[in-house]
Amino acid sequence: MRITNITLYSNLVETVSFGLHLTDPAGKYIIREIAGIDAEEIIPKFYGFGLASTKPRFYDFSMKPRNVVIRVVLNPRFKIDETFSEVRDELYRNISADRTGLVTMHFNSGGTTVARLMGYVIKFEVSHFTQLPEAQITILCN
Repeated sequence: MRITNITLYSNLVETVSFGLHLTDPAGKYIIREIAGIDAEEIIPKFYGFGLASTKPRFYDFSMKPRNVVIRVVLNPRFKIDETFSEVRDELYRNISADRTGLVTMHFNSGGTTVARLMGYVIKFEVSHFTQLPEAQITILCN
């Protein structure tokens, strides 16, 4: 399975689609690095003891909360006089469209979603004085 792009949904509306290749000239946002999406430890949730026995009951499996950090290269379309600042501001507006900060990341292979990850945007950082301007988005996934 090959992931071709990652789509970010805010308030159940598609807000941003990130490309994964620097060779895509049409993409405004290209992911340079993504960290924290791999599972560390999967643990069973404890729900209490059964009525007829004293054995503990474990039902759902869950993962520990983690931070997913996405470094995004800003790629403005210079032919239409788009600037780095405009592209960055548009990304920020799209992500903050939902006041709760809740976002869902869809990992796509072609046109098919193969995985989803849900969390809250807790940080949006920008490196202004670099050769290739980029933004860093941190998402807390419970």
